[in-house]
Amino acid sequence: MLRGDETLAESLLFAFGLEKGSYTFYKKAAEKMDDPRSREFFHSMAELELGHMGMVRLIYCGMENEACPASMEEFGEAVPGAYVEGGKLLENALRELDVAFLDEEDARRIAIKHESDAYNFYNKAAKRMENTHARVLFKNLATEEQKHLDELSKLRKTRP
Repeated sequence: MLRGDETLAESLLFAFGLEKGSYTFYKKAAEKMDDPRSREFFHSMAELELGHMGMVRLIYCGMENEACPASMEEFGEAVPGAYVEGGKLLENALRELDVAFLDEEDARRIAIKHESDAYNFYNKAAKRMENTHARVLFKNLATEEQKHLDELSKLRKTRP
């Protein structure tokens, strides 16, 4: 995974891959849902991850980086997304969804676990990074995950 001595460019590519893995996780989770509210919920979570992918790509491409592919699609194809944000293999995260009759409450519970793992992972990564800019990147990503957790907690309290 991360050694701690990655450059900012390497850290951005790594973070993009994690966001891409989480995007794929939420999209595939939505496809498995029979419950329309659960399907909609996972689609909305996927959209958040897509936004993070765009943010990371903008930073990477803004570094006067000649290696930056022209489009988001090309960038996504160039960067592997085998892991989700918590550092778990995407295929293992998807296996956790192989439970019958997932409803909206199950969807929120899964998302809270996923986002909590992501928050913890990014915080640990930030502490390990030698590169100051990479450290800030991972701290900012942890902050974004905390926002997701806060929103999920509010949603859990407002919906039965």
